[in-house]
Amino acid sequence: MRDILKALNQRPIVYYPIYAQIAGGVKAGLVLSQLMYWFSVCKNDKFYKTDDEIISELQLNEREFREAKAKLKELDFLKISREGLPAKTYYEIDWEKYENTLKNVSQTSSDKTSKLETTKRPNTTRQNVQTRNDKTSELYNRYTEMTTENTKEMTTENLTPLPPLPHFLNPGLWQDFLNYQKERGWHFSAMGVDMCFRDWTKWHNEGIDVNECIRASMRNGYKGVFKTQAQNKSTQINLNDYVKFGLDPTLLGGFIETKEAEWIECK
Repeated sequence: MRDILKALNQRPIVYYPIYAQIAGGVKAGLVLSQLMYWFSVCKNDKFYKTDDEIISELQLNEREFREAKAKLKELDFLKISREGLPAKTYYEIDWEKYENTLKNVSQTSSDKTSKLETTKRPNTTRQNVQTRNDKTSELYNRYTEMTTENTKEMTTENLTPLPPLPHFLNPGLWQDFLNYQKERGWHFSAMGVDMCFRDWTKWHNEGIDVNECIRASMRNGYKGVFKTQAQNKSTQINLNDYVKFGLDPTLLGGFIETKEAEWIECK
């Protein structure tokens, strides 16, 4: 029983009422609170998460989450997009716009409270306004701490050496890929690179040309590296085989491919 109780309280969901004001509703505010939690955990300005995962974490139903998500898409500091194959939902934050929104909403709320309390309870105005400002200051301080920690983490990660380059990877191409990621503001950790290298090693052992996968990713502007089984010779029927079976090769342009998509992202 004790283990069950510990499991229930291992990661409480922090909810700030001010997020309901920003997002335009309690449910949307709850989802925004959870997204801000994941921004702090991921130590990055962008992450992806499935709708089912968030619904499960917050115990919302699909309609509630869909309505909340629609409201969040209207926020100027939060970008919600679908990227990749298969498509994933990405959440990206602009911290400067977030800070401005937080200040504006807090100031507006304080002004309204001040006017209301001055009219109704002149003797308690200062105390009530101070309480509201204390709560706002707490949230703002948490934001400052979170961004400071993110900066420290990113600096530490930048100093962490990357794993050894696999023998099958072209060093020059790998450097081009790192520059390609950096130019687009995409950052990934040493742990993320290590995971990529492990997966790419499996691809290489399957007969996949990983270097060509990386080139294709950069040509198409992808963040992740894309693998098609068509690169594996066993999945192709070439022109000679097509003619050998007495079929007209012009019908399919000389070859046919069986394509299965797989993404690997370095985070």
